[in-house]
Amino acid sequence: MSLLIMSFIFGTFLGSFANACIWRIPRNISILRPGSFCTSGMKTIPIYLNIPVLSWFILKGKCYSCAEPFSFRYPLIELITGFITALWFYRFGYSPDAFIFTYLGLILIIISVIDIDFRIIAPQLSYPLMLTGIILSPFNSLIDAPGVSALLKSALGLVIGGGVIWLIRIVGSKAFGKEAMGLGDVKLMMGIGAFTGPAGIFWTIFAASLFGSLVGVSLKIAGKLEKFGYIPFGPFLAAGGVFYIHFSNYFSSYWYFPLT
Repeated sequence: MSLLIMSFIFGTFLGSFANACIWRIPRNISILRPGSFCTSGMKTIPIYLNIPVLSWFILKGKCYSCAEPFSFRYPLIELITGFITALWFYRFGYSPDAFIFTYLGLILIIISVIDIDFRIIAPQLSYPLMLTGIILSPFNSLIDAPGVSALLKSALGLVIGGGVIWLIRIVGSKAFGKEAMGLGDVKLMMGIGAFTGPAGIFWTIFAASLFGSLVGVSLKIAGKLEKFGYIPFGPFLAAGGVFYIHFSNYFSSYWYFPLT
């Protein structure tokens, strides 16, 4: 229990970092300097007022300096990151896997929110995701291969993952007469595939499609689909990746024949 609590708290601090990245990366601002600041008044936020989740409630959702309201999305992202981090430590225990997938989860959250806000998959994140997925593959139990074999299996997951989304993109664009998915989605799936290996490709895309369909139908029923217009697929790919990794032990026997 203490491991889950500590991992959750650790995750909320990662979520605070994620919030900074989400705001800074699309604006080409360094994620390291300057320190945390109010995006309205541009004044530095003291460390003692930069406590994940709690600070938002202590300050009643407003900047201590200029009283500009802070979106509830800030503590929400911190809570989600904390939950996903605790999920990995619950699933994998105190192991290299837990830290590997904590890193992956953090990057997927940042990518997803930026995609929602700006309709882009930031290449500053997708390319490093591919590289780190391959580099960390010898320590990744989902890849389940030693040494050089792990690197090759991870690279194969990268190629197949990107290739499948590329194919869906081409077929969908021809079928609907407009771009079905962007190249950013291809790169994102390449990054996810590097972490899951070939075995995770089908289930990640299947889950992403299911989640996307559920959200799309729900918005349609609520009469809000037109308001959102184009719904980015990146967050659903990210959710599909998290779903597969958490339940990978149930899917491991269905690699070649996933529907049997």
